[in-house]
Amino acid sequence: MEQSSHNSLQAANRLVCFVEGNIGSGKSTTVKELQLFNDNSVSEQQKTEEWTLLSKYYEGGMKNDLTLNYELQKQIANTYFKHYFKYSFLPHGGVGIGDLFDDKTLQSMMKKHEKYLRIHPNTKLPETISLPSTSSQPTQPSSSNVYNIFFEGILSSSGVFTVMEYNKGMIREEDYVDLCKNYDALQKGVTGHMAFYLKPTNNVDVCLERIKVRRREFESVIEKPYLKTIEEHYDCFMDKVATKIPVFVIDNSTMDAKETAALILDVLSAVRKDIKYM
Repeated sequence: MEQSSHNSLQAANRLVCFVEGNIGSGKSTTVKELQLFNDNSVSEQQKTEEWTLLSKYYEGGMKNDLTLNYELQKQIANTYFKHYFKYSFLPHGGVGIGDLFDDKTLQSMMKKHEKYLRIHPNTKLPETISLPSTSSQPTQPSSSNVYNIFFEGILSSSGVFTVMEYNKGMIREEDYVDLCKNYDALQKGVTGHMAFYLKPTNNVDVCLERIKVRRREFESVIEKPYLKTIEEHYDCFMDKVATKIPVFVIDNSTMDAKETAALILDVLSAVRKDIKYM
């Protein structure tokens, strides 16, 4: 996989973040609301071909308990590669939360959303930051920036689902090692190049209800224990990610999609406007 073929977008005020979360945690609905809040919000989900691949991936493993097709996993990785490398991410090495937000802005934002938003404990805070505790409602941010917000990307496939299926014995050891190398090659161009993560967390009972209501065919086999396993793997994954990239955790178990979208845009609008690589 060669990185040189991608078409880099260099918009001066392009803010890049990822929103990751369990199946049924409200990502799709939030996408629609984000675009209603702000015309400049460019919300990206996996393309149809990616969902088709992943539906085969889930169905094969969950219904038949078969060893996953190694070629299918490589195909998933290549599909992600083609999609994500048309964007310009952060330079190697990443940034800390103190680089993205000035102290007062971060403190004010966390105070405003203290009921629903927290910084992951593994994300290093600037020494001058202390997070107070009063609450107020989300407000609509300005429309001066272009926001690239990705929902469920390559990292959830490699860091959550691939690990999960390997732990269940559905990917052979030698294939898993090789797949990790493939994903690592992609992550050199993606993992260290994004601004931060937003992780909606939800009660798995709520997630299961949403899944039943929307009636997607390939989700018909999903049950509560599977969602619990996904959430556990997401927790482990975010524990690692937060040591390198700032992670904000959103409790959207009592919020509707409009409120979640407003909160996400508040976080984005608080990012420093003078960061050159954005």
